[in-house]
Amino acid sequence: MKKLIFSIAFLLPVILFSQVKTSKEFKLKTGTPYLVQDAASKWYFANGDKMLAVKMTNANFTFQTFDINTLKEIHASSISKKTGLPKGYVHEDFIQQGNKVLQFFNVWDKSNKTEQIFVKQLDFNTPEKATKEKLIVSSQTKMKSTSGGFHKITLSQSFDKSKVLVTYELVNATKDNSKNFIQYGLVALDADMNVLWKKEVTMPYAEDKIENMGFTIDKSGNAYILYRSKKDDAQTPLEIMKVSSKEETKIQFEAGGKFFPRGIQLQEGENNKIFIAGYYGGSVAAQGIYFATLNPDKSVSNEKFHEIPLEIINQNKSDDAQEKAEKKEAEGKDIGIDHLKLKEIKVLKDGNIVMVGEVDFVITIPGLNSASNYFYYKEILISKIDPKGNLLWSKKLVKNQKATQSYQGKYGTGIVAARLDATNPYKDLADLSYKYITTDNSHYFLYVDHVDNLNLPDNKYPKAHRAGLGGFVTSYRVDNTTGDVTKLSLFDLRDLNGIPVFQFSPTRITQKNNKEFIIELYKKKKEDILLDITIEN
Repeated sequence: MKKLIFSIAFLLPVILFSQVKTSKEFKLKTGTPYLVQDAASKWYFANGDKMLAVKMTNANFTFQTFDINTLKEIHASSISKKTGLPKGYVHEDFIQQGNKVLQFFNVWDKSNKTEQIFVKQLDFNTPEKATKEKLIVSSQTKMKSTSGGFHKITLSQSFDKSKVLVTYELVNATKDNSKNFIQYGLVALDADMNVLWKKEVTMPYAEDKIENMGFTIDKSGNAYILYRSKKDDAQTPLEIMKVSSKEETKIQFEAGGKFFPRGIQLQEGENNKIFIAGYYGGSVAAQGIYFATLNPDKSVSNEKFHEIPLEIINQNKSDDAQEKAEKKEAEGKDIGIDHLKLKEIKVLKDGNIVMVGEVDFVITIPGLNSASNYFYYKEILISKIDPKGNLLWSKKLVKNQKATQSYQGKYGTGIVAARLDATNPYKDLADLSYKYITTDNSHYFLYVDHVDNLNLPDNKYPKAHRAGLGGFVTSYRVDNTTGDVTKLSLFDLRDLNGIPVFQFSPTRITQKNNKEFIIELYKKKKEDILLDITIEN
């Protein structure tokens, strides 16, 4: 009898998983398996009927070109970092401009003590035969390192993708931040990566008294830096420095005296307008949405403040937690969404703006000879705003993802810097967060979920998906007009058309067109496979 009970219990999860079906809204098609190319960092680009995968290891770059209609690999090649790239090469980033994939990298010329930034163009058919690199920056003043001590630059693109801004920070001669003034190098590039202008600008406040928030460039080639001065007793006005080939202009606006610890960004829209959007609140909780427009005449208009309503804050919280939030609001205390960070601003074809934020935080517990990072990626807030700053709708999409990383050695709290982003090599974090895809009628957010969350009541918080342990690829669909939310299932990682697949990551999803996107997955036996997902609504 004990053996029979054990067998039934063992089979129960299998039965439950078999009941999970792909939503009728999606059609899945798998391609022909091909030889896996192992790499810690991977990038994917689509153009026309081709998809390009670029995979980087410590020793080389591997390039794979695919026919995205047949889902077959049609070309594979590689170059050695040691023999095929300049000495001292350090990869920075890729960006795509139509049929061009542009790779930026830095080189430290040790003999001449010179920092250099290069760009080269990759072709979709023969990426290993990239154009000769073009030098765009050469500086005898060292550039400040970011992202683990290797990267030197930040890249921004204009709304129409015709201009690129390269930004870097120069290292100050002294270490006294009360006397240092940050110097940024700015380089504006056209679509062919020709330098339109370059400048070094000095920020107006000492380094310990300034908060730098973001950069962007418009289609005319003007650069913008968003910042504010820091004071202990009050929130100071926001300021934007507009930089062109001829002048530097400072624009100041009050922003309601709000505090923006959860992120604020600049994003160009049509007609050379710059949208300013972010979350305001306290040191932990985002309490509201801020929006404003910087006009070509340097005026700031359409400034709006939208508090996040209690019903969104309370969504999927326990009854006790909801009562506590209601009591705090009744007492006039501030409430909000803890650890909400602005991740994306997207300008839609109709001129409306979508803001996407995600609850994302890390808790580090240091030990004497070890430490652990606990990563959390939770709910998403999507908000649609019209060009005048009016909030059309805002929705919270609840998810719950976590991962743990343990380290040996005296790392202490310094390992908080090991954060997840699109090029992070920590494969055990790769299936966290989400992929945002837009179509004409809807917004889709793809992520890995725990199967128990498919039919979740409004007063229950989702069961946690733990990174690397499989799960179910799920999507929220948000109607572009109404904001109505639908939760849809795609596939079980344990059973994709009869085979288990692995190494799902939101960064491995590429949008093919307005109705299709492609995911690369590992299927064991040293083979990868492409999955085409068509939206049929």
